Amino acid sequence: MVRRRRRSPSPHRGRCAGVCRLDDAVLRRRLTEACVDADAAFAEATSLAVRQHMDQTKTLVTELHIEGTPAFVVGGTLVSGPDISQVEAALPRS
Repeated sequence: MVRRRRRSPSPHRGRCAGVCRLDDAVLRRRLTEACVDADAAFAEATSLAVRQHMDQTKTLVTELHIEGTPAFVVGGTLVSGPDISQVEAALPRS
């Protein structure tokens, strides 16, 4: 069983509200700006291996009731949100 910690407010919430559009053209441009082969990146992203990995990840996220990112499972504790102090608090003490 996974215990849940309270989610910290995300510093990114609302940052892209209605402003950020990430369609294929924008993504291709950003990849090219980062010196990444956009065609190769799109081919890899749509590969069977990546689709299977994403399906497995979605299943796990659903089973653990993870909502949003970031999320960390530390031992049996689910920590949602970007507050690293909550992650540290969940670490076992030695």
